[in-house]
Amino acid sequence: PDIDRGVLIPGINDNFAGSAPDVGVYESARDAPPVVTSITRVDANPTAAASVNFTVTFSEPVNGVDLAAPFSDFALTVSPGITGASIASVTPVAASTYTVNVNTGAGNGTIRLDIVDDDSILDSGRNPLGGPGVGNGTFVAGDSYTVDKTIPAVISILRTDPTPTAADAVHFAVTFSEEVTGVDASDFAFTVTGSVAGPVVTEVIGSGSSYSITVDTGVGDGTLRLDLVDNDSILDARSLPLGGAGAGNGNFSVGEVYTINRNLPAVVGILRTDTNPSSAANVHFAVTFSEAVTGVDAADFAVSAIGVSGAGILDVTGSGNLYIVNLGTGSGDGSLRLDVIDNDSILDSAGAPLGGPGAGNGNFAIGETYTITRPAPPPVPKLTMTFRSNGANDGWILESGESTGRGGTRDANAPTFNLGDDARDRQYRAILHFPTSALPDNAVVTMVILSIKKQDRIGTDPFTTHGNILIDIRYGAFGSIGPFPNYSLQITDFQEPADKAEVGTIQNNPVSGWYWSALDPSAFPFINLKGVTQFRLRFQLDDNDDLGNDYLKFYSGNANKQTDRPQLLVEYYVP
Repeated sequence: PDIDRGVLIPGINDNFAGSAPDVGVYESARDAPPVVTSITRVDANPTAAASVNFTVTFSEPVNGVDLAAPFSDFALTVSPGITGASIASVTPVAASTYTVNVNTGAGNGTIRLDIVDDDSILDSGRNPLGGPGVGNGTFVAGDSYTVDKTIPAVISILRTDPTPTAADAVHFAVTFSEEVTGVDASDFAFTVTGSVAGPVVTEVIGSGSSYSITVDTGVGDGTLRLDLVDNDSILDARSLPLGGAGAGNGNFSVGEVYTINRNLPAVVGILRTDTNPSSAANVHFAVTFSEAVTGVDAADFAVSAIGVSGAGILDVTGSGNLYIVNLGTGSGDGSLRLDVIDNDSILDSAGAPLGGPGAGNGNFAIGETYTITRPAPPPVPKLTMTFRSNGANDGWILESGESTGRGGTRDANAPTFNLGDDARDRQYRAILHFPTSALPDNAVVTMVILSIKKQDRIGTDPFTTHGNILIDIRYGAFGSIGPFPNYSLQITDFQEPADKAEVGTIQNNPVSGWYWSALDPSAFPFINLKGVTQFRLRFQLDDNDDLGNDYLKFYSGNANKQTDRPQLLVEYYVP
């Protein structure tokens, strides 16, 4: 209570603090307690070392920093993978800095050094760490060491190229258990059998845990294996050597093996064994290999034919290095050659595939050729039959609305039908109906010509704006009632699917008013020999968006003159 209660006496109590001098007491500044400012790593991290060091720094000089029993000023926080870690020593470096050495124990994980405040660490004013009270100076935010004591090892050495092989160089993939460095040609050796000699590592590329080793296969035939010979030059990120300290404990000699076969089987020749030229139903080729092989069958051959159709392999006989292939000559005149198509199924006694591993490298396509000539068959007389469209079942259909793609109205009675579009840009389509049942049931159709005769034009000629007229074909009728065909003109004929669309095109090249199209042969199977055949006609472009009547009028099956009606000319022969 006597603070700031005194009277100022010049020269005596001038240096007071506060509003006035004190009476009977003196003031002093408060001495702040010491604290830990950092705990940092001293050594490399990650580490595989048996011990590591931490630097502990306090905010001011302190004493009492030790491991004395019954309490210690330090504790370790470790991950579950580490066991047996302990604090070995505490060494002062300066009044406020200490080095703590920690044994890393066994296993892999993390280790952190913590300060455990038990009020035994004091500054010069006897203030305890963090102030009076246990625990308020505890520090658990320091650096951690990552401890990894796993020793690197070779996981595998695998082939990356086909085997057997005749290649001058092959490749191996070497995989380690973790990332390593120092991998070079001196780390490898070879195990060979047979007459293989002189293999050498020519290139080592890669990083981390994966490396590719290129090996010159030397000379001779036999087997070749790449081995790793540990000389402690291969190290992981903690400088642990392969297999641990000591040469040889990281050796690896159980990798995959290449079979080296430099005398790969090949086709020597494919020769004719029958008279040439030939008109026979089958001919034979002799296929000779450079050595005895197995696995030769029809799948290993292909027929190269010019002018001949239907030729095929009938059977393959033989053994060793000679095989006979029996070839059916099919039909027609021309030439036939037998080729070998290498699919790696033909093998020699050492298991080496034709031409070496890889499909195609043993192909052979330069064998002898048969010229196939056959007696000309007697000419087959061709007949024609002309049909007129049936007026009761043909006519035009008008679309229900622009771009609806569905029929709206129809007319089966008019002497003409329309193709183009109307003043509402609705498309006209037409159906033509031909009773083709008059053709022989076994007729073979060879040509079909559809012809229509123009009667008039309304508006712009659609051929100039709508393209050409397309022809769809239907075997029977476009329309139906339930499951039964309906031959009469139906509104739905506008959109019903065709058996084959666009089998013909009518262009703007009329002859005496007649427009025509020779149909594509794909239409021939849909000429109904036992019933009716219908066609649907339409311009390529449905409308020209001018809101004007632009269509052509063609005579329908209801035309007064029969000679004006649409006609279908069918050419055929009877076998």
